[in-house]
Amino acid sequence: MNVVIKPIISEKMTMVGEKYNRYGFIVDRKATKPQIKKEIEELYGVKVLQVNTLIQRGKSTSQGRHDPRSEEHLQESHDLRQQGR
Repeated sequence: MNVVIKPIISEKMTMVGEKYNRYGFIVDRKATKPQIKKEIEELYGVKVLQVNTLIQRGKSTSQGRHDPRSEEHLQESHDLRQQGR
């Protein structure tokens, strides 16, 4: 199962990654923490210490009488450690 959709690349996540060695990814909403941990370790060859997840709700936008929402997704961050350390 391909649970990782894409990494979060922003100025804030870059600073967090450099300072705390923590990285963020957008993942499948139905993915569990063990599934996420396993796939990140396989994809990037690192040891994941901890997985934190949060559900990012879609933003409301107004379009006349309708009130559509953008797509919801699961966002998560990892504490990583290089293998051999």
